[in-house]
Amino acid sequence: MIGFLTRLQIVTGDWDAAEQCLVADIEESRQAGDMLRLSSASVLLGELCVTREQYNLAEPYLRTSFDASEGAGLISANMSRTTLLVPVLVRTGQFEEAQLLLDRCLDVLGQAEDWGGMVGRVAFARGHVLGAQGKLSDAEAAFDEALAVARRYGLPWDEADVFHARARMHLTRGDGGDRRQALRLLDETVAIYQRLGAKKHLEFAVADKIRAQGVDAVDFQTSIDAVAAGVQREHTDLRPHAAPDGTVTILFSDIEGSTQMTERLGDQRWLQVLREHNRIVREQIAVHGGYEVKSQGDGFMLAFQSARRALHCAVAIQRAFTAHNQQHADGAAACAHRAARRRSHQGSRRLLR
Repeated sequence: MIGFLTRLQIVTGDWDAAEQCLVADIEESRQAGDMLRLSSASVLLGELCVTREQYNLAEPYLRTSFDASEGAGLISANMSRTTLLVPVLVRTGQFEEAQLLLDRCLDVLGQAEDWGGMVGRVAFARGHVLGAQGKLSDAEAAFDEALAVARRYGLPWDEADVFHARARMHLTRGDGGDRRQALRLLDETVAIYQRLGAKKHLEFAVADKIRAQGVDAVDFQTSIDAVAAGVQREHTDLRPHAAPDGTVTILFSDIEGSTQMTERLGDQRWLQVLREHNRIVREQIAVHGGYEVKSQGDGFMLAFQSARRALHCAVAIQRAFTAHNQQHADGAAACAHRAARRRSHQGSRRLLR
């Protein structure tokens, strides 16, 4: 069976390591003919692909899990797999099959058994189908039911999924959707992921929130310099999109001349400097309620719900580096931290002025 460590890796954001473990589990279970293990590993990898918005990759894994649990006669497990597969089929345009699988779930629920939290997951799948059919009020009612069930049974991950799916439904509507409502729902999503410590899940929710603010042209998976260049190139003005419940301020920070510094210090010493630099930045992010949207090496893209918090965080980072430099005589480390202070300040100023 799938180990606790793999599940912990997914929650804490070590997705690459989790994926490697799951791929290995799938291969080993196939060779051993262990259908239960194959189903468990496949569904978890499928869920991971869904979280990454890789729906075409998620589909075969979820189908493998569905077929394995179907062959083993595991009705409860198969219901769970079906409710995961239906939204993926909707997102990949396979509406007829999505409806057939949903109808099958509804038939099972109609047999008067107590399915507990599964009722909410079926309602969640129904919301996707109804939303794709343009029946928005019915979709909202289905999502309301899913949310109520998630809260009744204490399922915060299901609760976050409902908020996130509803927000995306509003943002992808042909008429432009209700941006204010989407932002409120994304705030709820972000709050849950932050409470759960789900760093990577949080990254996708915050990225959706930033896009809802109007920064659609930015690729949030690029480097920090590319993101900043994209914002400047598009002359994006965030002020018209500011709202009491939806303000997002972006702060960038990285180390100037990091390539030359690596060559000068050597890999081992550079990694020591990098770890210390990133530790200090992350400490201040936590203190000031920021969200780490993306980090790559020494670079950070941070999001805050107000400009005040972003500026206070930038100042606190500067002061933390100053205090560190006073306590450590290592010139190389001090140089790296001074460079980071300059880039943090410039990044926040560019976007806020």
